[in-house]
Amino acid sequence: MLGEPGDLLGYCRLVSGARRVGIGWNRGLVCSALLDADGTVLDHRVLEPAPGAMLDAFPLDRPASVTIATDTLSDGLDDLAPVAVLRLAQAGRTILAPLSGWPDSIRANLGRHQTTLPGGHDLSGRELASLDLDAVARFIDGAAADEVREVAVCAVGSGAVPDHERRVAELLRHEFPDLDVTLSHELGGLGLRDRENAAVLNSGLRRRAGRLVDDLVVPPEVALMFVTSDGAAVSAEYLRRFPVVALAGGWAASARGAALLSGHDRALVLDISPPGARSGLVTDGRPRPPATPQTVRGIRVGALVPEVLEHTGEPPRCWGSTENGAFGLPAIAVGADIPGLLRDAATRWGVRVEDVIRPADAMIAAAVGAATASPGTSVERLTVVHGADELAEAVGALGDEALAKVAGVGADPATARVGSVRTTPLSYLPRGAQHIVVRAGGRTHEPPW
Repeated sequence: MLGEPGDLLGYCRLVSGARRVGIGWNRGLVCSALLDADGTVLDHRVLEPAPGAMLDAFPLDRPASVTIATDTLSDGLDDLAPVAVLRLAQAGRTILAPLSGWPDSIRANLGRHQTTLPGGHDLSGRELASLDLDAVARFIDGAAADEVREVAVCAVGSGAVPDHERRVAELLRHEFPDLDVTLSHELGGLGLRDRENAAVLNSGLRRRAGRLVDDLVVPPEVALMFVTSDGAAVSAEYLRRFPVVALAGGWAASARGAALLSGHDRALVLDISPPGARSGLVTDGRPRPPATPQTVRGIRVGALVPEVLEHTGEPPRCWGSTENGAFGLPAIAVGADIPGLLRDAATRWGVRVEDVIRPADAMIAAAVGAATASPGTSVERLTVVHGADELAEAVGALGDEALAKVAGVGADPATARVGSVRTTPLSYLPRGAQHIVVRAGGRTHEPPW
């Protein structure tokens, strides 16, 4: 059994003047790495079975920044907190009910409070149905009477016009201040079910995320960060509010670390953690964004997690689609060393392996990926624009929103920058419809030493 979460932070005691500590805490393997400002690995540990006893021997002269990559949140899907699920949609629309298709073992813990009430907008901003705040209050009151403390709200069209979700949140702040609410538009996604499922998972995981953060005690001047599913990092307080962004944080850190240690930013990565392994593709040094909607434990979540294959003693099972055009890639094996899995991974991904690389520090790839992850986030919006000027205006407004958001996830505002902008015309929606995604990043606050 691994040590308690707080024991892992004993690694901060390792070296005087440490700037960046990464901890990979996945499955049966816990590893830590200490990096200097240039990304050089100064020291590392593979921790098992009780890290605390070994780490407490090191003196602490100056605190370090600590970034953690872990799979413990995805391991908690069978222990979600009860959630009141509120969908806002036009009456009479033939939409699957909330939580449709969820595994019974996961759905059972969420409780019985799910409903659909009038509300929502179309892409042009037209209100589909008037929001009935009295009906909302009655529904929430019934859930609160059953001691439900988490609420997930998803309105049709909130990816374009989130007004109704925000009005519900305002009602809850005034009338039910003890409840926590997740609004689906804050998590992004084009599809109603994808956004709604992500919001429900987020609400259900908050209790577990809060315990995780509370158990990881660091000095107040230390930046405690967590790796997200796309390989960025967010603050501990952001993780409390939006734990669902870190469902695949452990894999993302391993993929980042593999790319950094091997010097290849485009590759097939095989992360081996007995008794099995997982594999995925890396582009630009981080997990490849999914090309199709993904699922986690059978729950559709859109682009919330990258494409990852799980390899066990049975044929690999996929989190989502593995259709891709990858070929002629190097393969990087990190983690433990189990022969025979590489051929299986290459076959499943349709990759012709050009070279097999096992970096010298392969066992600590997740820790290296965590230590080098920097604050980052994205903002997306569906909008209708007419001409290049309107599109530029929409992108600019979303860029400002992304810069404010990345400061909120732990970046020093002085370092916040827009990293990428993607605009995609949507031919199946009204003319001029665009899906805009703006990504921003930055660096954590530097300590004064």
